[in-house]
Amino acid sequence: MEAFFERGSGLRLWASGDAAATQLAITQTWPPIIAAAGLAPCVRAWTPSSEVKTEFEPVAELREADGPRFVSVAMQDELMIAADASPSGHIFLWDVHSWRRVQALEAGAEISCLSVCSNHIAAGTVSGYVRVWRRAGAGKEFLPLFDPDLQLDGKPLYNVRLGPAPDGSCMLVVHSLGKNRIGVWRLTNGKLVHTLGLPGTPGDAAAAAAANVMYSFLVGNVLALVSWAQGSSPVVQLLDVLSRQGSVLEAPDRLAGRPRPLSADFDGSTLVVGFQDGALCAFGFKGWIRFLPGAVGAVRLLPERQQLLCGCADNTIRLWSLAGTQLAQLDLGFQPVTIAAFDVGAVVGSHTGDVQIVTLGAAPENVEEAEDEQAGGSSSSSSSSAGVASGLTPSRSPHANVAQYDLHFDARGVLSDPSAFGPARLRQHSYEKFVRPRVFVTAAEVAEASATSAAAALGKEAESIAMPAIPLPVSMSPGEEEAALAAARQQAQRKMGEETGVARGAAVELSSSSASMGQRCSNPTCLVRERLGAAVFRRCGACKQRRYCSAHCQRTHWRDGHSKECAQLLARGPMQG
Repeated sequence: MEAFFERGSGLRLWASGDAAATQLAITQTWPPIIAAAGLAPCVRAWTPSSEVKTEFEPVAELREADGPRFVSVAMQDELMIAADASPSGHIFLWDVHSWRRVQALEAGAEISCLSVCSNHIAAGTVSGYVRVWRRAGAGKEFLPLFDPDLQLDGKPLYNVRLGPAPDGSCMLVVHSLGKNRIGVWRLTNGKLVHTLGLPGTPGDAAAAAAANVMYSFLVGNVLALVSWAQGSSPVVQLLDVLSRQGSVLEAPDRLAGRPRPLSADFDGSTLVVGFQDGALCAFGFKGWIRFLPGAVGAVRLLPERQQLLCGCADNTIRLWSLAGTQLAQLDLGFQPVTIAAFDVGAVVGSHTGDVQIVTLGAAPENVEEAEDEQAGGSSSSSSSSAGVASGLTPSRSPHANVAQYDLHFDARGVLSDPSAFGPARLRQHSYEKFVRPRVFVTAAEVAEASATSAAAALGKEAESIAMPAIPLPVSMSPGEEEAALAAARQQAQRKMGEETGVARGAAVELSSSSASMGQRCSNPTCLVRERLGAAVFRRCGACKQRRYCSAHCQRTHWRDGHSKECAQLLARGPMQG
């Protein structure tokens, strides 16, 4: 590995002082276009001047957005997309060829996370709702998909993911912190596919740890979650969001007693996690753990090379094989806090705002031989047959004094406080005004959310759980009051993507605890039950044995098979079927 810029001459996020570059986005070409954001009131980008003499020029057009801190930056097709932390939650889109700002979106609340996929943008907010935009194609404007937004929680949403569905469409997956549930929407029609509850016994520490999802990745149908709560070991979960099957990874050799995870990455087959105590852990075909002399604040998998990169608080970046052999190491002179990779290298952001390019060179042709050589004289190797077979790998002991990160920030222009800059550990009060502290749920809150969900499943207090309170006029007749409440129920269901008459692509099922919520719509692709709908179910006029929540569900079920079934049910008589 080699550093592209000489030490001290690289790119800088913030010219006015030190401020960590915590977010990076790059194009997958050499030389890449680089975008960065972090703990300064700006977003920056640099473009290569030419392929012959590679120099990087700052993009002056982005200075128009200076003012708030930016929480996320992404590259998608011809666009650079950046979301700020302002109270209105702005998302700016620039064309990376002309650097003309082509659109500005507004989330309506401070943005806590951003996800981009194909022609969709999704923003989670600190107010607990998701706003999704969609465009018809390249060059078109992004328009809101849901009206109103998906109000999922009263707590901030940190895990909102967009990804391609098997049929080529886009799906939305959201973890609700306050309810400890995952919702899945298919964005071709904006309708809810289903919701999933995360495992754990409500009220215990493990359930609290599982609920506090720190990192999430959606690759195909597979959702990988890395969770943690103070005083508990981390929890790693893998879920198939369409088949609703999944498991908690049992890996006490790598997870038991580990402190807070600082970084993670997942490519569909391997999950790698870096921890505050210097542990670097891999989960996949070969599971292993290594201990480094500094906290591991950045990791990035390189699937095409069958390798991974990690950044460590001891100022180093390290290259590993997926079997756990360290292949190279480079002292950067700064603490790497984020890594973005492309085909021949990586871009690294630092704790003070330096942005460096690291070239990796050719991938080694015989990694296994290097691993076997290491195995001969060290108990830290993971390539012995026993280690591979069992999934347990020997590891060296943790280091006595593990270097920790010392992030710098500059909020002087945001807080109007001349002292609001420098190391975050020395200006904690100002730093927490600038960067909203992460919200964690406790075991008691998880238990309360579980009890509330159980009550909803039994048809009790449903309005107080899933539906917002809607003020009613002072004077109402009983009939008017019932109609207003029915309209409120329907509005809340529509907001959650669960409107009466929603037909999905395959038959879906609710849990057995929902049996007392009323008879279910006879369309097997609909989840609506009679006691939850705004209208009384209507019977099929011919067989009298199938009941539907809407004319839409009746028509689609007739098309999908009831046209053949109806005559048979009628012949059997009213007590059959």
